[in-house]
Amino acid sequence: MKMSEGIIRDGEWFAESMIMWPGQQMSLKINKLLLQKQSKYQDICVFDSTDYGRVLALDGAIQATERDEFAYSEMIAHIPLTSCTGKIFFVLYFLS
Repeated sequence: MKMSEGIIRDGEWFAESMIMWPGQQMSLKINKLLLQKQSKYQDICVFDSTDYGRVLALDGAIQATERDEFAYSEMIAHIPLTSCTGKIFFVLYFLS
């Protein structure tokens, strides 16, 4: 049994249902379906949504959207920035 199942209904809505949260479902309206294919390891779906921008879903679970991209960028940037010292930190801070 899969942990989640992404369903595209009527070509207009992507609906994510997860067995971890019974009775709940996340649905996004699709502007344009860009990619839907089965790789050797997972089902890949990429689409443009009306409110969340471009969306990546793997095995029916939403992984990332343009709307919440800042959270991922900050996590990636904070570790190197906090480990830098002195002048290197100063240069990186003002370049970002």
